[in-house]
Amino acid sequence: MFAAIRVATRHDLPLLHDLLNAGAQRQLQFGKEDIAVFLDRGGVVVGSDAERLTGMLVVDIEARPPTLPPAAPDRLFVRGLVVRHGLSPSVALADLLAHLLALPAPAPRVLIAHSGASWYNRSLTHAGLVLSERVRFMELDNVAQQVRKLGATAPLVTLQTGGFDDLDALAVLDAAAFPPIWHFSAAALRPLLLQGTLRTALYAEDMVGYWLMTFNGALAHVARLAVHPRWQGRGIGRQLMQDALHTAAAANCRRMVLNTQVENRPAQRLYRSLGFRTTGEEFAVYTRLLPVLA
Repeated sequence: MFAAIRVATRHDLPLLHDLLNAGAQRQLQFGKEDIAVFLDRGGVVVGSDAERLTGMLVVDIEARPPTLPPAAPDRLFVRGLVVRHGLSPSVALADLLAHLLALPAPAPRVLIAHSGASWYNRSLTHAGLVLSERVRFMELDNVAQQVRKLGATAPLVTLQTGGFDDLDALAVLDAAAFPPIWHFSAAALRPLLLQGTLRTALYAEDMVGYWLMTFNGALAHVARLAVHPRWQGRGIGRQLMQDALHTAAAANCRRMVLNTQVENRPAQRLYRSLGFRTTGEEFAVYTRLLPVLA
């Protein structure tokens, strides 16, 4: 398949851009301008023949967030695969990944990949990743109409607009509310807040929930919604969603979208009760637990 496999460096940038442009099969979940970031983290593995690069695997080797639970493994995210014409993407991914995973690793790791084209999904499976979860998209077509239907309810918690000073506490709550593969650190939440609005739910002085919503013209996207497990089942999620709807309506958004795990039926019941419907779009999450390598 490959005459040689190695970890790429910044010196390879021109060759990588050539491969990105010429690759016959590409699955990219990042902007081409971001390739340097992954190079600096040591997560770009390339294969070559005698003349040129013929395959590339891009993996985001995350700096471990301090809010990730101690028992959770470190996280590696597969961000892209590119192969030239005539190569098997399944064999290429397996070979490139094997080279990366042979490098020393002092702690357990989990490899995480989001689904893409059918050939890419087959390649992930061939490389030993297994389907872990499916995520379903839901949408609301007329935000203003739904807001008019909302009845007045007694507030359960105090809602207030949050800011960057809240991100550390938010990440702690997020880690409690979501499994490790879904956890957002403060660093991951920051870009979302730059694009949108954060509202936190407080009981006394304790943060018990939040939503974070981004905007694109008349479209509102509920990027994160969480209630601390100790406070779930009390209606706080509904209060947060109603608040998000009011905020979207005030911003003249006509449509709202969100996603949730297929198995999270309580969340889907909440969203449906507020007028959301499934779009028919889904994506899958594949994972592979990796051992410690001295």
